[in-house]
Amino acid sequence: MKKIILFAIAIFNLSYLQAQLNEEAVFGHYLINPTLINPAKAGYSESSQAFMNIRSSWSGFDGAPTTYAISYNGAAGEILGLGLNVLSENVASLTRFRFQGTAAFRFQISDDLKVASGLTMEISQRRLSDAILDNPFYESGDQVIEANIDGVRYYDSSFGLFGNYKNSYAGISFPNMIVSKLNDISASSDSASTFLKSVIGQVGHTFEFGEIKIEPSLGIFKINDLPLRIDVNVLAKFLEEKFTAGASFRYADAPFENTLGGNASVLVGAKVTAFQLFYSYDIYFLEFQQYNSGSHEVTIAFDFKNEANGRRRRKF
Repeated sequence: MKKIILFAIAIFNLSYLQAQLNEEAVFGHYLINPTLINPAKAGYSESSQAFMNIRSSWSGFDGAPTTYAISYNGAAGEILGLGLNVLSENVASLTRFRFQGTAAFRFQISDDLKVASGLTMEISQRRLSDAILDNPFYESGDQVIEANIDGVRYYDSSFGLFGNYKNSYAGISFPNMIVSKLNDISASSDSASTFLKSVIGQVGHTFEFGEIKIEPSLGIFKINDLPLRIDVNVLAKFLEEKFTAGASFRYADAPFENTLGGNASVLVGAKVTAFQLFYSYDIYFLEFQQYNSGSHEVTIAFDFKNEANGRRRRKF
């Protein structure tokens, strides 16, 4: 009986997180790589940045989510920024592959004010493993499962705005603006069903105390019909930003009654010239946490400053 209960809890939790995986990048390191949630950040720093990221959620539990990403963004002139993201997500028998291309335009209004807008276009494929046909719960002739085994392809687009004034910043993005199933071009209802139903907001400020920088920030996520999620974050950078430490508290409506949703995480990082390494550990406020060892996330980053582009920068 206990095994049946644990199996039911696991299936519910995996289904809940699978829905999140299908709608947004679940990386907690969006503070390190903001292009994961806002296309306007592509090229915003006027440097060339490359990121490699892996996140293992609920480690130690069979079939738990694992997400990989390789991304690049950089300035392509005085105004234009470009970005590429390749992501792979695995949850139990479900695999999703995503390819994203981003274009952003930034404007230096004054020495203190800078704004940008960006658009991401995405092609993705969702596929179920053939092994699911051997599952005792599978019923022969299930059209939904069999269609997903063949693979379902989607087009998606996202739009974002971002700006900073001195040491304060704010951004808003609209993921899943237009989602269209490419396997059936006549299914126009898919395109309209998600339009402007998702929004991600972010605000923050950097306080400087000598060589120490403290950056508190707030993130608000409302993705389609999923519960509202609120992130309260703080990053601290030391010794000319060579070392980073941070913590986050993420609140979301719990999937179970009388339990606290969301999770808490801690982050550490180090930088050596252009090379950066970050690691974070998450623990969830769910009963299911006792059956796994938390979530781990690692980001390897390279940041190459473009001095020539900075000298050419114009004000509008």
